[in-house]
Amino acid sequence: MPTSITVAEIALRLHETEQPSLRFELEPEMVVTETREQGYEATADSVEFVSLQERNKRVADMAYAELGPQLVETPGLLFQRAHDLWCREIGHDDHASGRLRAANRRR
Repeated sequence: MPTSITVAEIALRLHETEQPSLRFELEPEMVVTETREQGYEATADSVEFVSLQERNKRVADMAYAELGPQLVETPGLLFQRAHDLWCREIGHDDHASGRLRAANRRR
């Protein structure tokens, strides 16, 4: 039975490897559930981001969406989540943690 996965979930899985990897090999049962957008290429067996920046945009947007309503009551959660992201990206050229903090300012 197919397992649905979003491009943001793929970006997060790559982020969690603590490497600036851009390519994710899909398992045979995985199906990407999004329409194609700019910033990545999808085939039947992989998703590859065009840059670390594109990957991190999706990680930050997903993290912000997950925190959303909780930020009104507990704004410190934003910094906790940014710290968690940062711990996995030390030494990278681009940071999802910084993009998460910037996303908060845009909204």
